[in-house]
Amino acid sequence: MLLSWKNSIAKSPLVQNIVSLGTLQFLNYIIPFITFPYVVRVLGPEKFGLVNFASAFVAYFNLITDYGFNLSATRDIAINKDDKVRISEIVCAVFLIKLILFFISLMIFSSVLISFEKFRSDPAIYLVNLTTLLGLTFTPVWFFLGVEKMKLITIPTLIVRSATTALVFLLIKSATDYIIYALLNGIGFILIGIIALIIMRFNIGIRFVVPELKEIRYQAKESGILFISTFSISLYTISNTFILGLFAPLNVVGYFAGADKIRAAVQNLLAPLTQAIYPHVSRLFLESKPEALSYLRRVFRTAGLFSASCSLLLFLLAKPIVFLILGNRYYNSILVLRIIAFLPTIIFLSNLLGIQGMINLGFKKNFTRIIVLASVVNLILSFTLVPRYFEIGTAFAVLITELVVTSSMIVFMARRGMNFISFN
Repeated sequence: MLLSWKNSIAKSPLVQNIVSLGTLQFLNYIIPFITFPYVVRVLGPEKFGLVNFASAFVAYFNLITDYGFNLSATRDIAINKDDKVRISEIVCAVFLIKLILFFISLMIFSSVLISFEKFRSDPAIYLVNLTTLLGLTFTPVWFFLGVEKMKLITIPTLIVRSATTALVFLLIKSATDYIIYALLNGIGFILIGIIALIIMRFNIGIRFVVPELKEIRYQAKESGILFISTFSISLYTISNTFILGLFAPLNVVGYFAGADKIRAAVQNLLAPLTQAIYPHVSRLFLESKPEALSYLRRVFRTAGLFSASCSLLLFLLAKPIVFLILGNRYYNSILVLRIIAFLPTIIFLSNLLGIQGMINLGFKKNFTRIIVLASVVNLILSFTLVPRYFEIGTAFAVLITELVVTSSMIVFMARRGMNFISFN
């Protein structure tokens, strides 16, 4: 009986999705993290700062092409996962909208690049990062999440990530190779996107046809509110590095980016769980709200404790972690890492409350208001603190903003008697 139970758990689509997403997160963050100590030392704080500043700039356009589909399209596909005709309609409409948004992004990108001296001084690094934008735009992670078949792109991703990782060690030999480093990342995303599209067509049987106008309008409308909220979330996370780069020398950007990469690696340990349970929680809320809330409460008790433990270790061991991973030239990253050490826990809580809870309960507008408020708070704090305190000001701006988001969501849910952030 025990063996049968274990087999049934192992075959569960949700469990398989979590495991596959965990593997993908490992490939997307941990494998590049293998090269991270090498890259930050070879490129140095200044060039590493430039690479991250350029990446933050291009990431703004990825927000536009995402347009909230990572949530709305995932949910629609999860609900219609057994209807291939309906799924094909959703996929084609989403891709067409993404294509239009990609060309709009290119026009805005070109205008900025031509108009401002800061970008004209080294245009190659920004142009090369467009390969990353192209790859991310047309990599349908939202589709594989919705059909709960993330395992289909795990092995191809492993092969591509392993190859690009090896090439980093072979090709990046000095600070002048920063363009090559950015290009390798972009090529990797493009290859993964192409492979994913092939799998969708020939393995799952998705038909690529011209979508009907009503379906395009529906997908654009459904993602509209979510786009504002997800754009606002990412806007203030991306803006931290970007605004710092506007006021501080590039080596200072490198100090913050180095610490933030370490924080992100810890935070992404829980990303597979929060991403994989989203379609499952969406269905649970449709079937039984009390059961969905009970499920989220159990997730909080287990994963929340793990997240808090990781954050505490990050805070206590900041100095040896920075010296081990970044090297002695990044001494200024130690205090930054201590300030942002508890972000993984805070952001995990806001994900449970906002993405898993508020959105699935139909509180999209309220969710959006909280995020927009946080974006305003972040921008005010950034333009107030960063010009004077540089990377330390950026770190505090991020921390305060995330606390505003999470505390606002706790209050909102508690007032409606649906707060599952509890150990009771």
